[in-house]
Amino acid sequence: MALLDITDEGRVENDNTTLIGFLRSHFSSNANDLQQKLSVSVGVNDLDTLIYLDGNDLDMVCDAIDLAIIDRIRFKSKVRKLQDLHRPQVIVTISTAEQSWINEIQSAIKQCDDLKLIYHTYVHQMDEMVTDTKSKIDENINRLIQLLNDRKTALHQQVDEWKATNAEAIKAELSNVSDYERQLRSSKAAIDALLKKPAASREQKMKKIVDAVFHATNLQNDSTLLLQRIRNHTKVLRLDFETVDSELTSYGALRCDSQDSTLKIPVVSAISIYKFKEHQSSGCALKLTFTQDCHDS
Repeated sequence: MALLDITDEGRVENDNTTLIGFLRSHFSSNANDLQQKLSVSVGVNDLDTLIYLDGNDLDMVCDAIDLAIIDRIRFKSKVRKLQDLHRPQVIVTISTAEQSWINEIQSAIKQCDDLKLIYHTYVHQMDEMVTDTKSKIDENINRLIQLLNDRKTALHQQVDEWKATNAEAIKAELSNVSDYERQLRSSKAAIDALLKKPAASREQKMKKIVDAVFHATNLQNDSTLLLQRIRNHTKVLRLDFETVDSELTSYGALRCDSQDSTLKIPVVSAISIYKFKEHQSSGCALKLTFTQDCHDS
């Protein structure tokens, strides 16, 4: 059955000097019923009896007064806190060596706390370093990309300029060839007309026609010179790149083994030391003047 009222209603100030005071302080309006059950069922009539009950005894008391599970937990918790309040303080005399060992252990414990703080702080700093490093990666790679894009635009412009220049040259060359062809056809017609006349007067006139047509144009009838002229006007456009692939694949190396550290160690330097009080049992008191600076580890 549930006996305990754990609400604040009707609760009085803590009184851990008497059994009824303790019960009223923690169990409010059900304190009287609980006191009667403790007295009748297990013979607990004073606070001292509760103080010296061990864990098994507490379980037996809870069974005897028929507490529900949640009330049992609350009752045992309050009694244990009461026992802690009344537990006698033990004063132990220790030697200097023992105190030194205790101090050493306490210092190591403090060091562990400091280490955990340092490493937990570093975890947050890692996030900041990752964000900052990625930003620098983006900045430098984007700069390279922009440079490459600018170079691509410049190369495209050079190609277009080459095409325009070559197109004008080929246009002029085609005009020359067309003029040359017309002159040749005109000369051929003149020669055909001469062939209809007597042979005695043809040869000299035909030679004059041929010499005139070949000297009037800048196109050579020599096959070697003509071939060189064609090659000069039909050159192939080529593009060469320096080999930079291997350099780009290693551009921006991370230094994960850097000797730099986020840890800052304070450095204290004494400027002056002045002894101003003697103690027969514990040495002397000193006044120190010092400076403090902070360096990387």
